[in-house]
Amino acid sequence: MVHVFENLKFVILKNHDDSTEEKISSLLKSNGCSNLQLTYPDTFKLQLYSTSKRPTVHFVVTNSIPSNDIALSCFKLSIPVVNIDWVLECIKREKIVPIEPFQYFSNILKNHRFYISRYSFNEQEYKFLRNLILLLGGDVTRILSKQTVTHLVLKNNNTMENDPLKQLLPILNRHPYNEIEEEIHIVDEVWLFDKYFNSEYGNTIIKSVNSNEESKDYNPIFHKSMFDGYEFLMDLQMEMPLINHLSTMIKSFGGAILLYEDTEAEKIPMANRSKKKLIYLGEFYGNPLFNSIHTHHDILKVNLNWIFQCILQQGMDIFIDKDGHSKMIYRIPNQTQKKLCSGMRISYTQFFGLQRFEIIDKIEMLGGVVMPNLDLTTDLLIVGISRGPKYRFGIKNNIHMVTPSWLDVTFESYSRQPFDQYIPSCEDDENLSLNVDENVNEDVVITSSPSMIIEEPEVKGHATTARIQDQEERATFDTTKFNTESAKIHDSKSSNRLARKEDEEEEEKAARKYIVKRTNKRQKIEDKARDTLFRDGMKEIGPLYNIHCVTTQCLDGLTNLDKEILKLIGIEIFDKIDDSNIKLLNGVIAPRRLRTFKFLLSLSFEPLEYALIPEFITDILAIVKNGQDLSEKSLRLDLKTYCIPEMDTDILQRTKLPNKVFSRGNIINVNMSSNMQGGTETLTTILKSHGIKNINVLKKKFSISDIVKNENHLADNKTDGGNNETTNEIPQYILITDQQSQVKQFKKILLKNDKDTKGIFIVEWNWCVQCIFGLDVSYSKGL
Repeated sequence: MVHVFENLKFVILKNHDDSTEEKISSLLKSNGCSNLQLTYPDTFKLQLYSTSKRPTVHFVVTNSIPSNDIALSCFKLSIPVVNIDWVLECIKREKIVPIEPFQYFSNILKNHRFYISRYSFNEQEYKFLRNLILLLGGDVTRILSKQTVTHLVLKNNNTMENDPLKQLLPILNRHPYNEIEEEIHIVDEVWLFDKYFNSEYGNTIIKSVNSNEESKDYNPIFHKSMFDGYEFLMDLQMEMPLINHLSTMIKSFGGAILLYEDTEAEKIPMANRSKKKLIYLGEFYGNPLFNSIHTHHDILKVNLNWIFQCILQQGMDIFIDKDGHSKMIYRIPNQTQKKLCSGMRISYTQFFGLQRFEIIDKIEMLGGVVMPNLDLTTDLLIVGISRGPKYRFGIKNNIHMVTPSWLDVTFESYSRQPFDQYIPSCEDDENLSLNVDENVNEDVVITSSPSMIIEEPEVKGHATTARIQDQEERATFDTTKFNTESAKIHDSKSSNRLARKEDEEEEEKAARKYIVKRTNKRQKIEDKARDTLFRDGMKEIGPLYNIHCVTTQCLDGLTNLDKEILKLIGIEIFDKIDDSNIKLLNGVIAPRRLRTFKFLLSLSFEPLEYALIPEFITDILAIVKNGQDLSEKSLRLDLKTYCIPEMDTDILQRTKLPNKVFSRGNIINVNMSSNMQGGTETLTTILKSHGIKNINVLKKKFSISDIVKNENHLADNKTDGGNNETTNEIPQYILITDQQSQVKQFKKILLKNDKDTKGIFIVEWNWCVQCIFGLDVSYSKGL
């Protein structure tokens, strides 16, 4: 039996009129809880705090709405407060489930999980809408699948129709692993604002929330004066409807908005002649307006996170004192801080609720790339608890791992801290054993190369389970549930449990020694690379490039030190293409246009931005190793002089199109001979990466029932930038073969079954290669 809560520490808030907590206590202990406190709300604070920086508990469980003091105390320490149903759901599914549906925030969007399109919204708009959803009790993910998403948020204008994600939904809806009947709902920012203005934060419906005019009739029903006496200077790169709604929200709590013109940015501090205190609300550093005020210490400088946490907590006192304002997630990083982790792919594991979004924001504030899924391309893993699938994967694959404090110290010190000083320790309170539903809590970038990167989702155990669960069962606490869970507990065998625990302890000891040894080895290579690059008075610089590439038929002699030096200036070279890096790759290095597996596959990158000759790499390394003219300027080479001749700009631009080359040409299902040179498995991978959905491999002898028919699924589709033939010429039966005997047999069988010869199209592999090279399909060159 899985002990879900092993080594976790809980506080249960008791209700004087309810004995339910005693039964929950029994369940927690039976499922591995290492420390449990039952306390009444009036004594809660004394037991919650400790002298250490970390809290003495991981979760607070209560069967009633917590008081403001308790909610605020837990918020300060980022401790989730959940109801009793959460405990039952974890036991039922034998893992820690997402806490959002079981918290005591606004429940307007409870059990709703959103994916916000980054095609429709920029970074600040994304953060604004994400915070709005969290405020209303919803959850936000970066994994777009029917198992994890209930609503897709697109912009309410012409952008929505052109958003690639809207075109992707039909593919998701017919995904072979999908067993959920419900569709993903498309909503826009207007829908979200309607939900907000109908929540407890407002009592008046805004009739025209899509208007560029500011809403006049919004009246809050509580804490109307929270921002009274404060004037907000907004410096956000968001479209006016979003700016106007944010202004309305601030005004509804008593705040005022200070308008300005960019040309008069330097006059802003003097222009604020009212007695109100000034708050600068922005998300970026270094623009003229910020430069004019950043030396004024009497002006509070905050970001969007700060505003929404004030609204959530219904007060701003804790956010303007020394401790509150110094929290990293509410501050605006400067240009140095924003580059500290530039280009680093950073993942995270075993953080709950708002903790998860705090970690994501901290990574982005340092310039890192958030990697929801952990894979071999990950540079760093932020660990909350030192066990679980991600933690074990990190140890096995020699991935750097640190505690969350590494982010804070790096931010405050203006210097990237050594990893080995922040290695997670098994004895720490924040590093305890936990079986977490990693797949649900994480997010991922969507791509249209299903054969390469789509992971097979679990049939059970997804967030939607909570969404489709009977709501009446959730609303009423049923004590009979305890009898069922207790029966499960007694079925476990203590001997198995003890043996498993001993094995885990031995494994943990060995893992600790291994990771320290491997971390030190990698650190030495990184240190040597830094010493080589930043020497002779050359100041440390951030990445000069953003190239993640593979090489083919060249650069075999590169050493680990060479690769580490290149990585420091923004060039990362991978040995192979697989599902761990396909989302990241954007370049290929080759002596010329090649027919190799890597080169053909590189033309499916989304997009392929760089097609360079190997001299680009050797010239950079020569500059570094020579050292006589080593500077940022000397390392910025003209990429145009290093382009592969056959790969012109038009070809690279076509890799940005929403549909792949064969999909644009209406080639969906094809037949292939079984004895193709190069192997059918390799060729299938290449073809699928370029848009063919089904490659049917024919045996040496086959019949009509073995042949698949092509689907003209884009009969009304435009060419999307290519020169593909009209849909009237789309063949019904396609064969890829290198043998003349297969050609005759294929035609003979189809003609025998009254198939039109005009609908038969037979080609060699070379035809496929030429289509991939040109990213265009022509039906005039068949056999």
